[in-house]
Amino acid sequence: MDCLKTKTYAMFRKAAKFALLNAKESEEGRLWNCMFCVSYSAFAFEAYLNHLGAELLPGWEAWDTSNRPNIHKKLSRIAGDIGKKIDYSVAPYNQINGLFEIRDAIVHGRTYSDPKKVRKPQNNAKGAMINLSSEVERYCTLNNTEAVFEAVENIIEGLNSDSLKLSQDRLWSIAGEGSFRTG
Repeated sequence: MDCLKTKTYAMFRKAAKFALLNAKESEEGRLWNCMFCVSYSAFAFEAYLNHLGAELLPGWEAWDTSNRPNIHKKLSRIAGDIGKKIDYSVAPYNQINGLFEIRDAIVHGRTYSDPKKVRKPQNNAKGAMINLSSEVERYCTLNNTEAVFEAVENIIEGLNSDSLKLSQDRLWSIAGEGSFRTG
């Protein structure tokens, strides 16, 4: 049977990059573009771990489905297989914890109350609103979004260098190996 593999991690990374470029180009909608980029950077990272795990480790999909491991367990299992030490206190891995906390806050959104002392600003409404921003808004700044996107790219490229050794073109190509028919 003819088939075409689609690398979802590459698709998600492309979507994240598109949102990041939009966030850089315009202040209008910047927060939404940053939220999108952060979310899809997290999706790309987890999708790459699933891709790499399936390529390297027999039974990965069954293990993933039955255990529902978090991102740390997935990364730890792959790192152990390729002999890589992961230090979450050092770049680029130091971005992972915050990224997945915010990803979870976005994906599993809840209405919440954030206790704050609110003063009625007489001449500084914009300054007062900055102090009233949510955790997601505080995280999804343009600078942080760029740092997260770059960290995810660097981690994926590093894991690739230590394992599959795909060229950059093949690594980030959405269409993977396979055959297809036209007509």
